[in-house]
Amino acid sequence: MPLLLEQLQYNQWAMRKYVQSLHQLESSKLTQSLNSSFSSILETLWHMLWVEELWYERWQGHHVQQRFDPKAAPLLNEMQQRFTEIHEKQIEFLQHFQGNADLQKLSYLNFQNEKWEYTLSHLIQHLVFHSAYHRGQLATLMRQIGSVPPATDYLIYIDECGTTK
Repeated sequence: MPLLLEQLQYNQWAMRKYVQSLHQLESSKLTQSLNSSFSSILETLWHMLWVEELWYERWQGHHVQQRFDPKAAPLLNEMQQRFTEIHEKQIEFLQHFQGNADLQKLSYLNFQNEKWEYTLSHLIQHLVFHSAYHRGQLATLMRQIGSVPPATDYLIYIDECGTTK
């Protein structure tokens, strides 16, 4: 449980670092067309937020049918607020399990209405790895526009924030 909590907290810290650094960019840079999984920095960040909200809903057993729409990205300020809200909910949800996240199985329906079941710990790890993958894309996109991405290595997080252990 402490490691899962730390993984979520690290993910949240890293996302805050990126959102804060993106506030330093001109809005035209956020929407500039670039080559990646999504066509801009803003669309990539929007995907990351959307997925965090999707998994939180799935953790609760809710069936989400609305698919990701890259063109529906809210403004950066709204995304920042929504990241804050979803991160608070994630921590609260995990703390509800009081050490049983490795045992607690959660099921959800994917977009093809197939039922999947994993432990909460596996779902949290999936979310953290997904975010790390896309933060790497954000770093590359930021470099393409001449910006320097924030340093979000895990050990930097440990140095800055300590550990939950």
